Amino acid sequence: MMQRSPQAILGNLLLSTLFCFVCIASSPARGDEPIEFNRDIRPILSQTCFRCHGLDAKTREAGLRLDTASDAYAIREGESAAIKPGSLGESLVWQRIISTDPESVMPPPSANRQLSEEEKKMLEKWIAQGATYQQHWAFEPLKKSDREIDIDRELNLAIDQNHLQRNPIADAATRVRRVALTLTGLPPDPADVTSLSTNPSRANYERIVDKYLTSPHFGEEMAKHWLDLARYGDTHGLHLDNDRSIWAYRDWVVRAFNANQPFDQFTIDQIAGDLLPNPTQDQWIATGFNRCNVTTSEGGAINEEFLFRYAVDRTSTTVQTWLGLTAGCAVCHDHKYDPLSTKEFYSLYAFFYNAADPAMDGNISTTAPFKRLISAEQQKELDALQQQENTEREKLLEIARNYERRTPITSAGVQAGENLPHRASQVWIDDEFPLESRTRNTSRNKENWRMESSAPMGVRFLSQSFGNRFEQTISGGWPVLQVPKNGTLQFWVRLDRYEPASAITVSVKAGSKSARWTWANSPEDAMSIDRGAKSPTGPLPVPGVWTQLSVSLNDLPAEEVQDLHIGLFGGNCDWDGFVATGEFSSADGSGLETWWTTQKNKSLPLALGKQAEAIKQGAQSDIGKEQRASVEEYYFAYVTDSVSDELKEQRVRWRRAGVRRQMLEDSLAGSMVFGDVAKPREAFVMTRGQYDQKGEPVEPGTPAILPKLAKQKDAPLNRLDLARWLVSPENPLTARVTVNRFWQQVFGVGLVKTSDDFGTQGTPPSHPRLLDELAVDFRDHGWDVKRLMKQLVMTEAFQRFGSVTPDQLALDPENRYVARGPRLRLDAEQLRDNILAVSGLLNPEMGGPGFKTYQPPNIWEPVGYGDSNTRYYVQDHGPILYKRSIYAYLKRTAPPPFMTNFDAPNREQFCSRRERSNTPLQALQLMNDIQYLEAARYLAAKTIESGYLQSEEQIQYVVHKALLRPATVSESKTLLDAYRQFRERLAASPEDAGRIAQLGEKPKSATASDLDVASLALVINIVFNLDEFLNRN
Repeated sequence: MMQRSPQAILGNLLLSTLFCFVCIASSPARGDEPIEFNRDIRPILSQTCFRCHGLDAKTREAGLRLDTASDAYAIREGESAAIKPGSLGESLVWQRIISTDPESVMPPPSANRQLSEEEKKMLEKWIAQGATYQQHWAFEPLKKSDREIDIDRELNLAIDQNHLQRNPIADAATRVRRVALTLTGLPPDPADVTSLSTNPSRANYERIVDKYLTSPHFGEEMAKHWLDLARYGDTHGLHLDNDRSIWAYRDWVVRAFNANQPFDQFTIDQIAGDLLPNPTQDQWIATGFNRCNVTTSEGGAINEEFLFRYAVDRTSTTVQTWLGLTAGCAVCHDHKYDPLSTKEFYSLYAFFYNAADPAMDGNISTTAPFKRLISAEQQKELDALQQQENTEREKLLEIARNYERRTPITSAGVQAGENLPHRASQVWIDDEFPLESRTRNTSRNKENWRMESSAPMGVRFLSQSFGNRFEQTISGGWPVLQVPKNGTLQFWVRLDRYEPASAITVSVKAGSKSARWTWANSPEDAMSIDRGAKSPTGPLPVPGVWTQLSVSLNDLPAEEVQDLHIGLFGGNCDWDGFVATGEFSSADGSGLETWWTTQKNKSLPLALGKQAEAIKQGAQSDIGKEQRASVEEYYFAYVTDSVSDELKEQRVRWRRAGVRRQMLEDSLAGSMVFGDVAKPREAFVMTRGQYDQKGEPVEPGTPAILPKLAKQKDAPLNRLDLARWLVSPENPLTARVTVNRFWQQVFGVGLVKTSDDFGTQGTPPSHPRLLDELAVDFRDHGWDVKRLMKQLVMTEAFQRFGSVTPDQLALDPENRYVARGPRLRLDAEQLRDNILAVSGLLNPEMGGPGFKTYQPPNIWEPVGYGDSNTRYYVQDHGPILYKRSIYAYLKRTAPPPFMTNFDAPNREQFCSRRERSNTPLQALQLMNDIQYLEAARYLAAKTIESGYLQSEEQIQYVVHKALLRPATVSESKTLLDAYRQFRERLAASPEDAGRIAQLGEKPKSATASDLDVASLALVINIVFNLDEFLNRN
C-alpha cells in the first residue's frame, strides 16, 4: 500500500469532519454576479463545517476554525492555508472537495449528502474571487436609509427579478375579511364590505383598517401571538400541574397592545418592571413574563437544580424572544454555529439567577412573589376594614390593661382566690388557624378557607380536598390552646356529597400524651388513615350535611395543646368550629410565667418597642414595673384564653374584624410577579450544563458580538440595564426580530422564515434591505406597533388575491415574495371564535380567569395525579362558555384539544411560529365538535326566527353571513339538495332532530320546529367547513 506523507495525513485530519450535512444556499448568485458570503457561502459552511470547525473550542477538530477569516486564512506550519484567497490550488479546503481519493475527499463518501455541482461551483467561484468573509448579517448595525420606505416597491422589485406574476387586488369582501381577521382574529362588520364595495378608494380602505386597529379585539389577537412567546399557561406545568394565578399578565398584554404601548416600554416593563422607580400595579403584573415558565413541587426535587433550570429557561426565552438567537444551545458548551460562548450565556443567566420565587412552587396558585390586584374602590373598602380591625384591637388592649389592674400579678403568681376553675368554652379553630400557628400537611395541595352562608360557626370553614391522604397539623400560635379539665372537644364536619372521604381523623397532643379519634364505616377504612385504629370511633356522618361530632378530652392532661391534627383519606371534607368545653382557670398567672419563660430571645407579632424587648428578656429578668405591665397586657390580650368573658368576647370581635379584612384581601384577584432576592446569588458557568458542577464565576453581561452593555457608575448590572440594552438604538437584533415577527403575523411567513433563529443556522432574509428599513423605521418612530401593522396591511401585496398559479407555486411555494395575497388556515383560536361570532354566540367580555369550554371526557383525568387540583375537568356554564378562546383555561399537560388539534402550542416553552398540519382528526373535529354544532343549530334557529322561512332564502342568508357574499347558483343547488336530504332523514327520526336542535347549553328555539332547525343546522355545518370559511383567503 502506498505510504502517505505526514502532511497529507495531517491535512486529512484537519478536514476529516469538515462536512457533515449539506444545504443549498438560498438565492444564490447568478451568472457573473459577485458572490456574497452571507447570501451564498455562509449557509453551506454553517451546515457543513461550523459544527466541527466553528466557535466551540471543546469540539473543534485539529484546532481549525472556518467561521472567521483570520483563522481560515492562517498558514499552518508545514502546510497550506485552509483557504487561500484567490488561489484554488493553495486552498486545502478546495483540494479536499475535488479530491478523488475516498480517504481525502470532503465530504467523505460516508456523509449523508454530497455537495452538488452547483455548490462546488459556488465555493470555487468564491475562493477565486478572493474568499471575502462578512460578519453575519443579523449582527451588522442597523443603518438609516436615505430614501423613503416603500414596502411595495421593494416587494415588486424582487417579484420581477424572480420572474413572478403579481396577482391583482382582491375584491372588497376578501380584503375586508382578511384585514379584520389579521388585526382582530374575528370576522368583519358586513357594513365595511358594503362600504368598500361601493367606495374602493385607498382612503376608505384606510378608514376600515383604522377601525380594526382601534377595536378592543386588536389586543386580543396580538396577545395570542405574544403569549406563545411568553409560554403562558394557567397551570404550573410539571408533576401535579396545579392551577396558578397569572391570568392578570395575559390581560395586561391585551391592554398593552390595545393602548399601543411603545414596544421598548413593553419590553422594559416585562423584563424589569419591578426595578423601575415606584412601579405601578401594571408594571408589576408585566413582570409575569418571567413567571410563565413551568415549575414543580415534586417530592424529591432538588432546590438547586430547579433554581438553575428556571434561570436557564428565562435566559433562553428572553434571548430568543428579543434577539432571535438560540441561546439554549450554549448551556452545555459554546454555541456550535453562533458567536455565543458558554461563559456569555451564563453572564446573561446571571441576570435571572437572583429570582425571588422558590424552587418549589408549593402546588399553590399564589406562589410568591405575588401581588394582589386592587382598584381604588377596593382599596377604600380595605382601608375601612383595616381601621375597624385596629379599633377592635385597641379595645382589646384597653380591656386587658383594665383586667391587669383588677388582678395584679407578680412573679410569685396570681393572688389567692383568683385561680378558681369555672366551666367555659375555648374556640380552637373558627374562620382561621390560631394567629402565628405553624401548619403543615401531607398533601401536595394547600388547604382552602371557603366562605359560605351555611357555615355552622363564623363566616367561613376549612376545606380539604382531592387527596388520597390529607392530614393537617396545627401547632403553637396564640391564644394558647388549653385542654380543660373534664373537657370535651366539639367540631363540625361535612363530607362532600359526591366525593366523600372514606375516613376522617382528629388527634390532640398535650403534654406527654395524645389522643386520636377516627370515623369510618369499617375497620379497614379506619386503618387507611390510622394504622393503630382497631375499630372506628364511630361511623362516618351522612355526606352533604353539617354534623357536629364530640369527643372526650379526659385522657389528656389539662395543659397547653402542642398539636391539633385533622385529616381525611380519599375524597373531600369540610371542617368548622373546633371548640373545647370544660373547666378553665379564671386567671392563669402561673401560665403567664411559663409562657414568658419560653419567649426568651423570640420576636412576636404585634409586640413592638419596649414591650417586645421586655418579652424577649424572659420571665426571670429584672425589669421595671411598667415593662412588666406591658408583658401582662400582651399576654392577656393575645395569648391566654382562660380569663374573663369580656376579654374573650372582645378578642373574638377583633379576630372577626381581621377575618373580614383577610377575606376581602383573599377575594382580590392576584398575579404571580417577578422580583429578586435581597442577597444576590453568585452565578457560575455550570460545567456541561450540570446544576451542581460549578465552573468559573461570572458577572451579569451580554455577548461580545453585540454592542457593549453600559455599566452604571457604582452599581452592579441588573435586569433594568439588560432591558434597556435590548431596546437601545445600538442593538441590531431587537428591532429586526420584532418587525419580522409582525410581518409573519400578517403574511404568514417572515422575511426571515426562521423567526426563532436569526443566527447562522437560520434562513437569510428574503428582502434584507426591506427588513432593515422596516426595523429602523419602527425604532425611529417610537416602536409604534399599530403604525407598523397599518403599514403592512395597507400594502398592495397584502390586498392581492390569494389564488396561486402553477408558475407561482413552482417558483415561490411559500409565497415569500408575496406575489399573491397571504392565504392561511385560521389559527385554532380563530376557528372557534369565528363560528361563535358568525352564529351570534360570541360573548365579547374581556379578561378574567381562564374559563373551561366544552371538552371531551378523559382529557385531564388520565394525566392527573390523585391530589392534583386540576385532576378533574369541570366545564363552565352560562355566558362565560362563549368567551374568546384566548381566555380558555390552558392546562399544560392536557391543553384544550380543540387547540391542540390545530397546532396551538402547549406553552411549555417559547414558540414563535405555529406549524400548520393537515390531519383527519381536524376534519372530524370540524364536523362533529359540540361547539361547532351548537353554533350551527343556534344560527339556524336565529335565521328562522328572523323570518327566513323558505329553504332557498335561508341558504342565501347563512352563506352571506359566513362568507360575506351571496351563494353562487351551483352552491345554492348543492346546499339545497343537501338540505332536502337532511330534512327527509330527520323527518323519519324526530328524536335525532330534537337532539340536534338542543345541542349545547344555549336554550333551544321556542318558536322554530326541531325539524326545521336541525335540517338547516346541518347545512350550516357544511358552510362552516368550507375552505373559504376556514382560511384567511
